[in-house]
Amino acid sequence: MNKVLVITYYWPPSGGVGVQRWLKHTKYLPEWGWEPVVLTPSNPFFDLKDPSLEKDILPETEVLKIPIWEPYKLAETFSGKKGQENMNRGMALEGSRKGLLSDLMVWMRGNILIPDPRLFWVRPATDFALRIIESNDIKAIITTGPPHSMHLIGRKLKKKTRLPWIADFRDPWTKWEILHRMNLSSPAMNLHKKLERSVLQEADLILAATPGVKEDLDLLGARKSLTLLNGVDEEDLPPDYPQLSPPDKFRIVYVGQMNEKRNPLSLWEALDELIREDSAFAGMLEVSLTGTISSSVRDSISRFPALEHKCILKSHINHKDVFGLYKTAAVLLLMVEKDVASRVVIPAKLYEYLTAGRPILYIGDPGNGAGEIIAKEKAGKSFSHGQKEEVKEYLKMLFSDYWAGKSNKPVNYSAYLRKNQTKLIADSLNGLVKDKDQL
Repeated sequence: MNKVLVITYYWPPSGGVGVQRWLKHTKYLPEWGWEPVVLTPSNPFFDLKDPSLEKDILPETEVLKIPIWEPYKLAETFSGKKGQENMNRGMALEGSRKGLLSDLMVWMRGNILIPDPRLFWVRPATDFALRIIESNDIKAIITTGPPHSMHLIGRKLKKKTRLPWIADFRDPWTKWEILHRMNLSSPAMNLHKKLERSVLQEADLILAATPGVKEDLDLLGARKSLTLLNGVDEEDLPPDYPQLSPPDKFRIVYVGQMNEKRNPLSLWEALDELIREDSAFAGMLEVSLTGTISSSVRDSISRFPALEHKCILKSHINHKDVFGLYKTAAVLLLMVEKDVASRVVIPAKLYEYLTAGRPILYIGDPGNGAGEIIAKEKAGKSFSHGQKEEVKEYLKMLFSDYWAGKSNKPVNYSAYLRKNQTKLIADSLNGLVKDKDQL
């Protein structure tokens, strides 16, 4: 069995969607003839932890860890807060100013720490990986970002070893909206673009998590690219899943991060009107928001006292528990941000929503990849931010079906199974290694 070196910053006990993509692929690669060797930091900073994900690490998978130095400790020293809370993407997601120190940290994140605060790991990880490659007969290299510093490690290894290299983009780089909220200077943006271009042109294959990201990377000069969607691991689903009979409440469920850019003001207004207009709707409604819900969203909800009493806000839960939460839903809420960049976004939770057999209410860009999947699978309806009346009418229809006791129809989600997607990676690796051997 051939070995592939997978270099990733996010690995259990890190939580969130970023870690799951390659955690799942390393789980299934051996079934397609490839043995993964994982290289990851031993002491990373991340704000979400989910130890339940460790069950997906195969006992035979070799996971190698070496220390990383990150500037978050300095942020803690100067601010008195956790560095991740000050310098991570969450700060850039909120448009309001957080103070001079926080603004300075965001500026440094985009203009000094290029491509990201993990750049100090590039050299030690490269040196360590070279020894691993030699001693383990590694046949190929995979890097996944963000953080895009991981791709700089892959680029160095490619130059020194000439091994096939796949660079996986879960999110864009220079077209990532978060980067553009960091007040980049022209020299800083030019350096980001130069590094990005080198990765796109030197990697043997670029993987993109959405068709929109692939299209942008192709325009930026990707030599060869492939869309590899996120998906769902069928082994995560409970044995009695999905539960298609109506739940005890007309419960609208959302799981994930909700900031002011995703804040569905039209939904809050529509729900408030329905509460006041329909006593049956008011009696059965519950809104469950689980995850990182920003103060701006909370403030928006508080403008509607009747709605506020119907909302239940919870902190982050482990991934193993989300499917139980989906079962309690009458409607699953999905959102992307209110900007042009949202056209390339497909929230990873969409694929899990598809397994639940519940109608999806999507607010974002109906014409992007997420809207196209929902329409293709007949899994719900998509609306733009601001379409209050249309959202209201859809909710009235869904509540009418709920009140009548109608059961939902399951969606065929086989096209989005992680195991099947991993075969695409294995096939690509086989082709790249074969091409190299023929040189």
